[in-house]
Amino acid sequence: MHPVGTVLAGAHDEKVKMVARIATSLDFLGINAYGEDSLKVGTTLQRLGVTLPYALMEFGPTGHWASPVTAWGSYIEESSTEKVPRYMATCELCFSDPQCIGAFAFVWGWKWEKTGTWYGLFNEWPEVTTELTKANCTTCEAEVLGALQKCWTGQDKSSKAPSLHDVKLNGEALEGMRFS
Repeated sequence: MHPVGTVLAGAHDEKVKMVARIATSLDFLGINAYGEDSLKVGTTLQRLGVTLPYALMEFGPTGHWASPVTAWGSYIEESSTEKVPRYMATCELCFSDPQCIGAFAFVWGWKWEKTGTWYGLFNEWPEVTTELTKANCTTCEAEVLGALQKCWTGQDKSSKAPSLHDVKLNGEALEGMRFS
């Protein structure tokens, strides 16, 4: 027998209550949650009285839909260094919550969604990798891969991706600007 579940985009009260009410034979509930929302899924389900096991079917950085936008309409992405603690916290939270049966980081690969670095765990952006081959592109992994390896195995990666601490223009920090 295979487990049966469904996946919701976020753990919104009304959606969760409706699924719990009409789909009583589910074995688990899948939730896609990004940013700080991934850290609230378990407590939301408990508050709503939902006792089904749950899996974070997608988790990752703050989504572009919840991020600030510049005056000229560009989305402001968290830096890779800012993303690391959230991935670690989400992974650790799932391990410590007996109701959480798994967490899947989005996305194992690369995709362009607002930027070439927002969600992917690897940088396959042609403008970055054209001159390099996969065999010698040690920096084509996102910094969060190190956090995921640490969470999964307890071991640090032997070769770490570059870490971004700040970006300055003419010696001054750019207020409100973040880059990967």
